[in-house]
Amino acid sequence: MIESKSGMWIVLIEADGAQLPSKFYRRRDELALRVRGDRELGPLMRRAGEEGTSVIFQEGAIITASESLARQLACIAQDSFDELSDDELTGRYPTVSIGRINLKENFTRTREDAQVLDRVERVLGRRGRKPAAEWWVVSCTECAQANPVEHWSPVNCPNCAGFLIHSRRGQLRTFADPGGDVLEAWQRTRFAGPHWEPIELKPDGPTPPAAVEILSDRESEASALLDGSPALAKIRQMPRETAFAFLDAVFINRAYRDRERRLNTRIEAATAFFKRGGSPTAVSLTEPKQPDLVDAADVMGAEEVVTWMLYQAQPGV
Repeated sequence: MIESKSGMWIVLIEADGAQLPSKFYRRRDELALRVRGDRELGPLMRRAGEEGTSVIFQEGAIITASESLARQLACIAQDSFDELSDDELTGRYPTVSIGRINLKENFTRTREDAQVLDRVERVLGRRGRKPAAEWWVVSCTECAQANPVEHWSPVNCPNCAGFLIHSRRGQLRTFADPGGDVLEAWQRTRFAGPHWEPIELKPDGPTPPAAVEILSDRESEASALLDGSPALAKIRQMPRETAFAFLDAVFINRAYRDRERRLNTRIEAATAFFKRGGSPTAVSLTEPKQPDLVDAADVMGAEEVVTWMLYQAQPGV
């Protein structure tokens, strides 16, 4: 498949059990140019053809190098759903989605992938009688939440289903915000156990331990980077709840995201910042040694981070 300089596009059509009219499939096949081709090629290249620009991956998943083709296929799908009768749509809610993707046909697993897969197989592949279920707290470095799980050995996050987790036996804890400097308060509430845990703060909760001991080297290094960073000065100006969320996000980015992903996220966030009128001198496209607010974008999303950056850039803020 020939990939355009602007990347690939995907159209996802979920009929939710409704039967699309045959006209849609005719138009789709006429426009999307599905071919089979040389069996020595991978399925993506084979379906697209050497000169092709699109491929029907599954019935409702079309990948193309052309944005205009993606948009037209989405329009045709929407029009087809509109033609269905009320009876045909009863209890069904068809949807059409479109977006950019960065697709690589030859997947290569990382060391982290291998470690996660090994952990999953050790739990799910265990034969014989399983140990009795007990309560665990699962802290997820993908959705930045802590949730309770009743299982003999949890393997993924009950909120987002991600596998980049820490777990400990026991129940969810709450703490009261101990007050004082936001970084010190964040460290006291997040590292009261064996690893980072996004504890919920409640006014009537117990006071977190005064002494902070971070047992993981990678977590200790990421936490130390925050002290005196450009991000911290700005985070200290935020409301406490927002400040804690930013500290979680920046910490996760530096502790648990690889450099390539961090750089890609930085470029995306900087682009969003510039599009909304941010000064080109206010964001570094190369990663600074100490974190800035852009580091929070991977967890919090570029738009929310950019909104705070622009707000703090206003005179008098």
